[in-house]
Amino acid sequence: MKETEKRRRNREQVRKHRHLNALEKKGLESYVSRLQATLDELVVWRDARQPLSWRNVAHALQIESTTVTNTNSLLQAELRHRELVAQALWRPRPITTTTTWRQASLLGTTPSARQLGLSWLLQHMQHNIPRAFDEAFAWDDIGPSLRLNMTRLRDHGAHIVVHKQRLDPFPMEDVFRFFQHQHDSQTVLERHGDDLQLVQFNYGAATQNIAIQYIVEDHRVLILSRGIEHDDLRPLHALKRTWMDWIVLERHGSGATMVREVYETTSWYSGDNDFVPMTTTSPWYQRAARSLLPAASSDAVFDKYKRIYQQYLDQAYPEVEIAECRQWCRQHH
Repeated sequence: MKETEKRRRNREQVRKHRHLNALEKKGLESYVSRLQATLDELVVWRDARQPLSWRNVAHALQIESTTVTNTNSLLQAELRHRELVAQALWRPRPITTTTTWRQASLLGTTPSARQLGLSWLLQHMQHNIPRAFDEAFAWDDIGPSLRLNMTRLRDHGAHIVVHKQRLDPFPMEDVFRFFQHQHDSQTVLERHGDDLQLVQFNYGAATQNIAIQYIVEDHRVLILSRGIEHDDLRPLHALKRTWMDWIVLERHGSGATMVREVYETTSWYSGDNDFVPMTTTSPWYQRAARSLLPAASSDAVFDKYKRIYQQYLDQAYPEVEIAECRQWCRQHH
């Protein structure tokens, strides 16, 4: 009996001992966890205050550079694919306001026939003002603007449309007289009254006869210009091009004029209607070709030509065209 009681007490003591050991172990594990958390916080705080190792920085930059390079390569590949798809789907659009040779031809040899022919051509120009200016300008916007739209025509040609807008601080009559002065400084071939004339312009590579008409209204002046591509009376240069220019002058207040212009043209073509390589007629295309390697594709040269021509417009429009107009108006106001 005594032996049994002794074993029971031993088992109870062992159980209590194991229970105390378990509690102590659990307490120590919890304490170790708290110490580890505190240590981690101290390490982070310490690392944030210390400069990074140059090796770690270099490694991180290398990884980032590799990622950016790979992403750029993927985007370039996607861009080339989309360009190929676009080229396959794209079809060159015709000149927006020219439909037949008749609209660029001056028929007849007598003065009355010539006047009638010029009037007919420029009447067609006047009817096309809404179409030429469609989506070109926001009519309530008086800020200056300049936009270029250029597309290829067959192998050697280009179709160019330029939109211009500015507000000149001079009366409409003064600005109108400036444009008249510009036309009078050229070779005037024919005059039919005060508002209709045929003028020859010299462009270096070629000359072109251009019909010009002024239409004066109460609140605006229309200045219409149309290049002649066939003439029954006057011989034309061997090189020709399509040329149309719409200028609208509008009163803006008591002493200012809104000048809006759209001109549409092509590169030069020969008598057989084939476009002449622009390397022989366009100084901007020549610059583009010289700036690239001889093996550059025609598309690459054309894209560079477009950028160079845009740069030329960006400089010439404010520094030459606008400056000349305002200087002349100041001197003759």
